[in-house]
Amino acid sequence: MAEPETAAETETGTTSLTNVQAAFVDQLSENEDDEDQDEDEADTEKKYSLEMHDRSKANANFNDLIVTDDQPVLADERTNFCKPLGERLYSKEEFLSMQNSGLIDYYRTCAALNFIPCSKVIRQLESTGMHLAHYGIGTDGALALAKALKINQTVVQLDLEDNWIGEDGMRAVAEALKFNHRIALLDVSRNHIGIKGGEAMASIFQSNSTLTDVRLCENEINDAVATVLASALSDNKSVKRLDLSSNCISVKGGCAFANMIANNTTLTELNLGWNSLREKGSEALASAMQDNISLRILNISWNGIGVVGGSAWGRTMTNNTSIKVLDMSNNRIEGQAWECIVDAIRTNDTLESLILSGNYLNPEEAVLLCAARESNKQLKNLVLDGLEHLLRLAATKAHEQEMEQLRTEEVMRRMKERKLAAEQLAAADEAAKAAGGGSKPTSAKSGKKPKKGK
Repeated sequence: MAEPETAAETETGTTSLTNVQAAFVDQLSENEDDEDQDEDEADTEKKYSLEMHDRSKANANFNDLIVTDDQPVLADERTNFCKPLGERLYSKEEFLSMQNSGLIDYYRTCAALNFIPCSKVIRQLESTGMHLAHYGIGTDGALALAKALKINQTVVQLDLEDNWIGEDGMRAVAEALKFNHRIALLDVSRNHIGIKGGEAMASIFQSNSTLTDVRLCENEINDAVATVLASALSDNKSVKRLDLSSNCISVKGGCAFANMIANNTTLTELNLGWNSLREKGSEALASAMQDNISLRILNISWNGIGVVGGSAWGRTMTNNTSIKVLDMSNNRIEGQAWECIVDAIRTNDTLESLILSGNYLNPEEAVLLCAARESNKQLKNLVLDGLEHLLRLAATKAHEQEMEQLRTEEVMRRMKERKLAAEQLAAADEAAKAAGGGSKPTSAKSGKKPKKGK
């Protein structure tokens, strides 16, 4: 029978067991660390899918032909991008990048709308500028892009000119810009945004504080939309450049923008060319400029402002100290308006460029304009089509008048000489009569030639 263990032996055994347990725990911890590291590495190498339905089910041609910017890519040449959306795999880094840029939302919205994603949109969502002019994304493309722009934080310039996004597309973009505080330039020209789209655009001016350059030309914007836009811009503190050229803004819209100009202190460039402001609308704008000190560039060309509008702007520019570039070309300016414009050129010391092409001007008025320009050292550019021709005509006319004056003076001189000669002859005859006691008049006076001697 075994002898009982002593206390010392028991204590030694317990100590050995404790050491073994500690070593086992350390080994276990090391194994767990290795497993965590392996999991991290596996997570890094893991491929993520968008968990979307297969696009080929929605569109049978999607796998056969994928349209890119340059040329179609056949199915046997396709890359990861060309696979059905549900089969595309991305690394964790790529997936997070796509998520932050809004690309995932763009993909999912495209799938919901049965719209093939645009390769150019995909490439540019992670850049600072999206240049999609004339790309034809349409309303559905704008709806999908708007979803991405809500969370995108990289795009600064958004150019959607001539894409036919329509009212719904414009409203979607406007809604996205209420959340996006990065985009500074927005170009939605030539997109048929209509009245609702214009009103949506006005809502951006009230909520967005980062837009500085907005372009809305050729969108059939009428007076009603223009009034809403002008009202929203009155208190706006961010927009510096606004292009509303080639729209349907007439007198009422012009008066609305006149009120905006009188109150706005941020806008530096305004383009209202190719509208229908006419005399009253342009006169209201000219009057409002007396209270504005921020506007530097103004384009009111092709508005038919006539003599009244031209005269009003001439009087305004006489005292204006802010506008540096003024375009009043093709506006039916003529007659008395030129007198006011000439006075403005003589006295204004701020204006650097004045565009007056396509108006009615005679040679004498052209000479006065050039003389006024010579006296203004600040005015660098006076643009007027046919100015040299008018000056040549004026010079030719002046020369003809001078020659006519010389001819007239020559005729008068000869007439005076003849009159003087006649008076002298008459005096000589009177003297001869007095001396000869009634002798016959001289042969010169009688008109008979003296007889020749034999």
